Order: sequence, then C-alpha cells, then structure tokens
Amino acid sequence: MIIIPARLDSTRLPGKALIEIRGLPLVIGVAKQVEHLGELCIATDSIEVKEIAKKFEIDCLLTSPHHRNGTERVAEATRLLKLPDDETIINLQADEFNLDPLLITNIIDYIAHHPQGLDQETLLVSACQPLPPEGLKDPSKVKVVLNHYDKALYFSRSVVPHGEYHCWEHLGVYGFTAKSLSQFCALPRSPLEVIENLEQLRALYYGYNIKMIKTDGKSFSINTTQDLIEVERGQKDGIY
Repeated sequence: MIIIPARLDSTRLPGKALIEIRGLPLVIGVAKQVEHLGELCIATDSIEVKEIAKKFEIDCLLTSPHHRNGTERVAEATRLLKLPDDETIINLQADEFNLDPLLITNIIDYIAHHPQGLDQETLLVSACQPLPPEGLKDPSKVKVVLNHYDKALYFSRSVVPHGEYHCWEHLGVYGFTAKSLSQFCALPRSPLEVIENLEQLRALYYGYNIKMIKTDGKSFSINTTQDLIEVERGQKDGIY
C-alpha cells in the first residue's frame, strides 16, 4: 500500500502540495507517477486536498491536523485502513516530483525477501542517490552517510562527512511493514530528530537500522521556491 502524506502548511513552500506543475497539482502528479504499482491513497488534514483527490479519482483519507511529520500521518492512515501487521507500507512524500517508480519496487522487494518483512534490528527501508556538489550546502537536500552494508549511519541537513566531496542525498520515500511503522511511531521523539527536523533519526537514535537502497537516478523533490523555478524553467526533468 502506497500512502502519500500531504499537508498545506509547509514552512519552506506553503501550499506546495497543490501547486500546479505541468497541468497537475503536485500531490496528484506524484500519485500518478506510482499508481500503476498497486493500491494507493493520499493522507491529508486538508479538505481542499481531499476534494482535489476526489476530482482525479484518487483515494484520500482525512487525518488529524496535529501530526508532527508525514510518518505519523501515514501511521494514522494505516490504522484507519485496518491494514494487517505484515502489509508493506510505502510512505511517499508528496513533493517527490521525479521519483523513479523502480525505487519503490526495489523497496517492496527488499521487504518481501526478508522472512518477517523487516527484522527486529531493521525498522525501515529508504533510498538515496549521489548528491551533486551544488547541493552540498543546501539544507533542503538531506545528506546520509552509509556503512559498508548500505545501512544509514546518520542523516543531516549539513555537509557530512566533513571534507568529503561525494555525498549521498536522502530521498523522500520510506518502506515499513504496518507492524514496524507502529513500532517506529511508538518511540519517543529523539533530540537529534528535533535538532535536524528529520524524523528518520528517531530510528537510529534508539538503535535500529535503516536499510538504504542506492540509485544513480535523477530524483528531484520540490522543497523551495528555487526548486519550483528550476522545474518551471525546464531545468529539471519530471516523469509526469
């Protein structure tokens, strides 16, 4: 099940979920990139987003306006849908304008090929791609450091590691089972999560692993006005 959390009060680019790009509201375009992969719904606290989703015949759930991040919103949607513990849940961020659908397939396959979906040590699966030099100092581009086994060591909005030219950029997609998603959301918020404003740091702080799937693709998320300008000028490709 793919669930796209969407809210309109984004701090860096307010209302971005409904910004029209190439004839479609952003959240709808993101949904259409992946709707061929299976069941999908949008989870939102906005009546306006729900009405737009209905117009485009995409399932949408109204969720609490009090969630602190997209993962908590996806967890509520999972409960409302009464999905079983072993259901694979893909949390796809609503601003992933050009995410290769193959990445989602790879995440689903990784979870499926582990006996219990995800084990007690690995709580979730995510993805990353090489970050070009111009993105190193951009705090909207989240950096991730990997170990030898492609598991995350740390995520940051700052340049990590120090002095390293090559960085991996974290992409806005997470794979859980319904059970591991519930486990994640039951953990208290961590100090690092609050400092960096990155929810995935909660798992690392409490000693869980995050498996990272690498891609050499050109995924592009829209986080800022500058990102939007680049898309409108045709400087960034998009699947839709």
